[in-house]
Amino acid sequence: MKNLLISFIIILLLCGCHKQNIELHFLNIGKADCIVAKTKSKSILIDTGLDSSSPYILEYLKKNNIKKIDILILTHFDIDHVGGADKIIKSIPVKQIYMPNYNEVNDEYFELINTINSYHISYDIINKPLSLIFNSIIYDIYPSTTYNYQNEEDNNISLITKITDKQTSFLLTGDIEEERILKILDEKYLKSSLIKIPHHGSDNLHNLDFLKLVNPKWAIITSNINKTKINNYLDTLNINFLYTSNGDIICTSNGYKLHCKQN
Repeated sequence: MKNLLISFIIILLLCGCHKQNIELHFLNIGKADCIVAKTKSKSILIDTGLDSSSPYILEYLKKNNIKKIDILILTHFDIDHVGGADKIIKSIPVKQIYMPNYNEVNDEYFELINTINSYHISYDIINKPLSLIFNSIIYDIYPSTTYNYQNEEDNNISLITKITDKQTSFLLTGDIEEERILKILDEKYLKSSLIKIPHHGSDNLHNLDFLKLVNPKWAIITSNINKTKINNYLDTLNINFLYTSNGDIICTSNGYKLHCKQN
C-alpha cells in the first residue's frame, strides 16, 4: 500500500511538471508582428500586423478558441504593428489596451484612438514599468525612458514585454533599434529563455552584445526575409532560431522547460 501511494504521488508530480502553463504564438504574417500569449484564463495579443493581416489573425484566434482579448499591447505605431488593430477591435471584444507615449500624430494613430473610444475600451499610456500577474505568470512591460531619439524614433519607443513563467521567460522587443539597445544593455531583466529578435532581424552593431546578455535558448524572427548577419550571430552563440515566414510558431512553457515548434 505504501509503495502504491508513493507511485501515485510520483505520477502526480510528473504530470504537474509537464503541465503547460502558457503558449506564445508567433503568426506568419510577413514582415510584421502579431504575437498571441494564451493561458487557460487569459488571452493577450501583442501587436496586430498590417491591415491586410487582420483576416488571418481573426481566423487564427477563432481556430484557437480565443473569443476575447483580455489585454492588447501595441508596442508602437508603425503600420506593420498596429495596422490590423481597428478591424480586430471591431471583430472581437478587447478589455484593456496598453500603448507607449507617442509625441507625434498620424492618420493611423487618430483612427486607432477614435476606434478605441467608440468601443469604450479602457487604454493606458505606459510611462513607467508596469507589472501584471495572472495565475502566477508575470507580465512586465517596459517603456522607453526617453523620447528624443535622433533616428528611428518611433521604433525606439517600442514597449518591451517580458513574460515570466517560473524558470522560463520570453523577451518581446518590438522594433527597438541601436540607440534603445544601448540604453538597456545594463538592465537586469534582459536574461530570458526566448527572445523575439528586434525589428524583424535588421542589422545592428550591438545585436551580438545584446544577445549575449539575453542568453536565450530560442530566438524568433518575425520576417519573410532571411537575414544573414543575425543568423550568423545566432549560430555563433548556439541559439536555436525560427523565422515566421516558414509557418506559425508555437512556443510552450510548463514553467521549467520551453519547447518551440513550427506549423
